[in-house]
Amino acid sequence: MDAADCAAAIEKMGRSDGARYGGRQFEFVGRSGVRKTPLPPMHTPRRYTAGTCTVVIAMLNIFPEADLPDPPKNPLGSSDVTTFHDLYLAADSVLHHCVAWLQQAGYQQEGVVASIGVLLLATDSLENHSIPPGVNPADILDTGEDQPLESSGLEEDQFELTAATRIVHLHASHMFSTAPTSLPQL
Repeated sequence: MDAADCAAAIEKMGRSDGARYGGRQFEFVGRSGVRKTPLPPMHTPRRYTAGTCTVVIAMLNIFPEADLPDPPKNPLGSSDVTTFHDLYLAADSVLHHCVAWLQQAGYQQEGVVASIGVLLLATDSLENHSIPPGVNPADILDTGEDQPLESSGLEEDQFELTAATRIVHLHASHMFSTAPTSLPQL
């Protein structure tokens, strides 16, 4: 996974959904999520790919809690509220703290209750391919409707990280934000 490709994937996210929606709040909803606010929904997972790197926006409840680095402070929801501006900043933080600095895939929690994961993964990795299909923002029509991706045959709402991967948590220094978390290869 190349840091320059990750920067390009983040820029792709910024040029598509970021430019279109910026600081507007949305309720991000997982595949089987139930909306809890009157805000407009954004369906997850969402992917932005450039070469060897893919930015994935996904609800963290698709991961078994045992695979997360620390027990969640709040129950992980199937929906959460944030902006594309905040997701862009989170992706940029993962790029600098995990990909460029540690040379590892990583993620950062985002949202009001930190239920959204902003993941930077190797495009050809098992982790990326194991995340259920979702929305390809490049296929979104001007109608504002999200277009689902073709099914990969995965029917599970959760996936397990492979035995070759474990999550290491970098503790946050600010109580209202979660530090990026790396996904090192064993």
